[in-house]
Amino acid sequence: MMLTFQYARLLSLLLAVVATVGCASRHILTDAEQPVAGRVIVFGQVDVEIEGEIQDELQEWADESDDTTTCFLMILPPEGSQAITYQINDDGVFFWNLAPGDYELSGFRCQKGALSQVGIVAGSFTVPEDADAIYIGNIQLTLVRGRHFTVIEDKADELTTVYQRKFPSRTTNITAGLLQLPAKLGTFTGITSECCDRWGVDCTGQFRGVTPVTPIVKPNEFRRADSLTPVFSWEAAEGEDVSYDLIVYEAARYGFPGINDQLMKGRMVVYQENIPEARFQLSEPLRADSTYYWSVRLRKSGVVSRWSTYSHFGFYVFYTTSGYGQWFAFSTP
Repeated sequence: MMLTFQYARLLSLLLAVVATVGCASRHILTDAEQPVAGRVIVFGQVDVEIEGEIQDELQEWADESDDTTTCFLMILPPEGSQAITYQINDDGVFFWNLAPGDYELSGFRCQKGALSQVGIVAGSFTVPEDADAIYIGNIQLTLVRGRHFTVIEDKADELTTVYQRKFPSRTTNITAGLLQLPAKLGTFTGITSECCDRWGVDCTGQFRGVTPVTPIVKPNEFRRADSLTPVFSWEAAEGEDVSYDLIVYEAARYGFPGINDQLMKGRMVVYQENIPEARFQLSEPLRADSTYYWSVRLRKSGVVSRWSTYSHFGFYVFYTTSGYGQWFAFSTP
């Protein structure tokens, strides 16, 4: 892994998309040492660069710490919401034995002691049935001041040579299918803050953007909705001619050694654009006994806001809990 850790951003208790949910996961992916019948070797490379700013005392702690930086990828298989976790090697080159099907590279997590940064990639790739191996690209992850950027480069000739040296008995039936990053979601001409005056929403409390009403939102909880086709509702914006976009994601579970299982945004299951009222009921049922994330953005004259989020802080006798920039969450009966 080509990694520059100039600074780190503390997100261990302020993760925007993660919640602790249980014991350590056993769904770990390691590099292939030999071909496996019925599986295809997926190969490529990941380069990670981390930059940013943190408070002086946190930087001093990080500089003095002996902990190394470890980065993981979370990959959703064709079925289910349990992600496979892969630890990125020092050189970033990977070889995965995967069954044919459609996969999603959901996101990543980089960890150095208590310092961590998590991001969503939502890239997709298909493992074909009629190939021995497939190259999915050189994945460039750049993390800057809490934001992240993903770029896919095509270095097929270079990485195919590396693959052929490692697997000399399977050097012919090789194809390429670069990781596909998600396209711009919806139609719009510009994006602005979810707290911009044009929307007429109250951002002085724990919510940035709209204030959700149903399903009920509580910190660190996935409150149960009343049906598999729940009504999503929120406080209406006071601005004129404002409409809304609604999005719902499955919550994907992931884990790795030494860390309890976590949840993050997985596959998108609902996107509805230009809703005229501050409510929307699903017509198709969600999966039973499942967890989801949702949000709303505001829309006016072709311009949309960023997606609405909330923050919280709680102090208890033995511990505190906090979160910033989190999506709304719920579960189904």
